[in-house]
Amino acid sequence: MTRRAEPAAKPEQDPPGGSIQRPKPMVDATRRAKLEAKPEPDPPGGSTPSTDPTAPPTRPGGSSLRDLIREADTDRTVTDADLARVLLDALTASGQVGLLMPILTDEVRRVRRFQVARIERETFGGQTGGEPAEGGWLRLLPESLTLPDGRLVTWGTATVEDHEARIEWLNGQIGALAADVDRHEQAVKLIREHGATCLAEIEAAA
Repeated sequence: MTRRAEPAAKPEQDPPGGSIQRPKPMVDATRRAKLEAKPEPDPPGGSTPSTDPTAPPTRPGGSSLRDLIREADTDRTVTDADLARVLLDALTASGQVGLLMPILTDEVRRVRRFQVARIERETFGGQTGGEPAEGGWLRLLPESLTLPDGRLVTWGTATVEDHEARIEWLNGQIGALAADVDRHEQAVKLIREHGATCLAEIEAAA
């Protein structure tokens, strides 16, 4: 006798008033999506624009890289390199290495700027206000520089407005450096006035 084929199994249907309890996935889908999400690349010459140009990049959960550093910086005797190593391990373990993108971008910009500055010095003979060396402009024209708004332009295509924006930004950097120098000079003066070797000695004697 030929056995009749059994009808195909029907999919389970939820009973009235509730659903069938099924095993949950091993990894929460929302959390996995956050960990696997890749950060958007920064535009040339700077980090992604925001309402506050000094705002640090954020990590999943709303905190920033700056917040992460402050959370980890509980022992001021730890060196910068050791603290950076701890942070790198934490970011790697949590899949958030992309937060280091702004730092890497700044370092790339610094190295490239150093290379261009060398050509600028050679072009102008290392003298402020000096005339470019013969044929120097031709070598300098293709070299790039970053403007305060993050745009990357070349010496050959930079407009008067571009140069003026760069001058204004550089003057601001000079002012910040001058203020830093002034603070250190005040510290030296105070230490010498009290015949001490450091500010901590003055505080201890007070």
